[in-house]
Amino acid sequence: GDGEWMRTWTERVKKAGGVMIADGVIANEAPDEAASAECEALGEKAAKSV
Repeated sequence: GDGEWMRTWTERVKKAGGVMIADGVIANEAPDEAASAECEALGEKAAKSV
């Protein structure tokens, strides 16, 4: 896939009043090295936002 489900989910969250701290990480089945690094960076950002 091309991540359509993630874009759709993000729009639903925003329409419901949710706030996204960053763009999501889209990885097909399992993350490769680049996506893994993005996941780690997103996790750090999430931890710092609370």
